[in-house]
Order: sequence, then C-alpha cells, then structure tokens
Amino acid sequence: MTRPPRSDRLGTTLSFLRPGLSRNFAVLFVACLFVFTGEARSQSEFSIQEVHEGLRLGAVAPRPDAKFDIELLPARPAIDRIKKAIDLLYRRSPFSAQAIKTLQSAGEVYVIYDPHFPKSRLSGLTIAAFFPDYYQHDGPSKKFVTVVGRYGAKWPARELAAVLAHELVGHGMQQYRGRMEHVRTIDLECEAYLYEEQAYQDLGLDKRSGEMIKFRQALEDYWCKSFRADIAWRDKSKMALWERLNPDVPGILKLYLGYIDRLRKSGEAKRAIELENRRREKR
Repeated sequence: MTRPPRSDRLGTTLSFLRPGLSRNFAVLFVACLFVFTGEARSQSEFSIQEVHEGLRLGAVAPRPDAKFDIELLPARPAIDRIKKAIDLLYRRSPFSAQAIKTLQSAGEVYVIYDPHFPKSRLSGLTIAAFFPDYYQHDGPSKKFVTVVGRYGAKWPARELAAVLAHELVGHGMQQYRGRMEHVRTIDLECEAYLYEEQAYQDLGLDKRSGEMIKFRQALEDYWCKSFRADIAWRDKSKMALWERLNPDVPGILKLYLGYIDRLRKSGEAKRAIELENRRREKR
C-alpha cells in the first residue's frame, strides 16, 4: 500500500494527551492509521454547495448505508453554523481574516461538512481537520481544505471559529508556505495553536476560565515547549511576549519563523521527521 504523505491529516481533537491536560483542543496527528474515509471526495457527493465570503462551502450527503454514533446535524443547519463561525473570524479577528485572504490569493479555500468524519473516535472527539488531499482534482491550483465533522457541526460557533483558525488558517498557511513536509509535527502544531490563541483573544473568550487555562497549558507546556526553550536560551527578554494574559502572537510568530529555519538548516528537523516516519512504518 502506498503510504500517504505526513500532511494528509491534521485535526483538532478533544483528547486526553497526558495527565493534567484533561480537556484541550489537542491536535492529533495521524498519518497512516486512516486518511479520512480512505478515498478523496468529489463535488458530486455534495448535497449543498455555495460560496460565502469567497470561501467554497459544501456538505457531503450521508451514505444510505452509513451508521453514526450520534444524531447528525442536517446539512443546512451545519453549513449555517460554519458560515456563522467564518463571519466571526472576518468580523472579530483581522489577523485570521488576512491570512484567509492570503490563501484565497493562492488557490481555492474550502470548508466542508462531512458527517462521515471522523471514521472512528480514536482517542477523542475530532472536531475538524485540515486535508491537503481531500479532493480528486487535476491541475496546479492549490486547494486549502478544512473538513468539519459530525461532532464539530454541533460545536458553538465561537469555539468552532477558533478551531477553524487553527485548522484552516494555521495549517493552511503552512501549506501555502510549503512547510508541511519540512517541519516537525510538534512545531507545526505549535504554530497552529498560536493562530488559535490569537483567535481566542480576538473572539473575546474568558482567558481566565478553566478551559482556556488548560488550552494555554497545552500551548506552552507541550506543543511550544521546545520553541519556548529556544527563545529563553537565545534572548530571555523575548519571553515577555508570552508572559501576559494575551500573548503577543504576531511577535511570537516572527521568532517562530527564525526557529524553524534554524532547525531546517541544522538538519534536526529532517532527522526528527525521518525518525517519525520510520516509527509509523513499524505500526
């Protein structure tokens, strides 16, 4: 069987990663366990197709023989919830909106509701995922595709908007810059978490709530742990960008670009990716 590329699925999942992180928007990377439902989708499978704010939206019709573990949200309410989440990003998060416009300048941007996703719960409830190869298509045009699953379609619009910032904006910009094959998974997720953090700031979520504290712990103590250590070692004064209720995400991302460039040039990122791929091949 031909192995899928390591960027086939990056998804936002509610999971138990380790003690102390009982609930977080943890990103579970799965390269070979499954790739969506095992095949790329075609637009003929959609029950709804429309364009909203320049984004192409679609809802996949449930297969007649499919069995689901929850009651599905019908296609129209699901698409309306996705539209509301997109509207929140455009209205409240200029940082996210500008990134989406950048993606639109380079190709087609899709947000798809597919009730068949995820195929199984795995270790948590997957809300949404970024799929570079979701479509069967020809030609050089880039397609930036985020899939919202049956659980995500029932997510509150404001929280779903932040997940879209993580998946579509964070991972979409990585695909746009050609970084998905050359950056360690944990560093890809660090960056996407930073985009999500900015969305939470812009959307006005209570940063002192238990949920947001756990999210911040996952961001700083897990996904961005290596990056933060690099900052502290090189210039401890730059840690001030983090040390506030609302971290300076644009400033942190500037440091991040230098960090991953150093990992690439040193060969450390390549060695880590090769090791990661060898471990998957043994599964």
